[in-house]
This record gives sequence, structure tokens and C-alpha cells, in this order.
Amino acid sequence: MKGFAKKLGVGLVLIGLLLFAQLGYSASSMDDYTTRYLDLPGNVDIWVLDWTAHTDGSFTNATTRWAVDGYVFMVIVNPGATAPQAAYDITLLDSDGMDIMGGQLTDLSATVTAQFVPMIGTVYGTRFVRGPLTMTLSGNNINTAIGEVIIYIWGGE
Repeated sequence: MKGFAKKLGVGLVLIGLLLFAQLGYSASSMDDYTTRYLDLPGNVDIWVLDWTAHTDGSFTNATTRWAVDGYVFMVIVNPGATAPQAAYDITLLDSDGMDIMGGQLTDLSATVTAQFVPMIGTVYGTRFVRGPLTMTLSGNNINTAIGEVIIYIWGGE
């Protein structure tokens, strides 16, 4: 019985350490919401992706709750109050795994808001997108850094 009690005690200590470690580690997150401006010609949707990095600065890819059904014509990137590391990168992947911004959201500033137009190959312009978007973030090591990606979509349903 002593051996069992000792093993049980060790097991409980290990479970406690695992739970404590989980409490100290915060997962990354992305909260998405959308605003529709029906009074503009052709309808314009504005999607806002608020993101937070893990406590170690990493970010787990996140997919939007809604599907795009229209032309993305501009994206604005805002670093947050807890700014990410300078020269961090974001991609917005469509359902085929293609970056809808054509690599435009790389080497982003930790302090300056920037706006971008999608690029297909070497041509800038609108890009048709159908389906949800997956946001990736890399090149950041700032604990719980935050930011915002604003996506302007024309012609949504």
C-alpha cells in the first residue's frame, strides 16, 4: 500500500505541475467581426481581425468564422499597444492556401499603421475571394503582442 500511495502522490504532483504550466501559457487568438456598409455602391464589407500572440510570441493560424464572397480591394494592418516585433509577417490564405495579398504583408512595422492593395503576380488590384480566410503570423517574439488586420471587401452578398 505504501508503494501505491507514493505513486499516487507523485502522480498528483505531476498533474499539478502540468495544470500550473498550462495556466502560465496563454494561447494565441484571433477575434473576427464584420461591419457591412449597404449604402455604398455594390456593398462594402469591412472585416476586422483582432489578434493576440502566445505568451512566447508565437501565433497559431486562425480561420475566420465567415466566408468571403467578393473582391478584396484593400487591407490595413495596425500594430497594437503591445506591439509585435519589427519586420513581422502576416499572410491571409484563401481556401486554396494562396496568400490573397501576394506577399504584401511582410516586414511589417511595429509602430506604423500601413495599407496595402492585393497583388496577383506582379499586378496590383482587386482579388476575388470565396470562402473563409486563414491568418498566419510569423517573425514575432514579443509575448502577447496584439494587432489588427482590417480587410475591405466589395460586392459581398
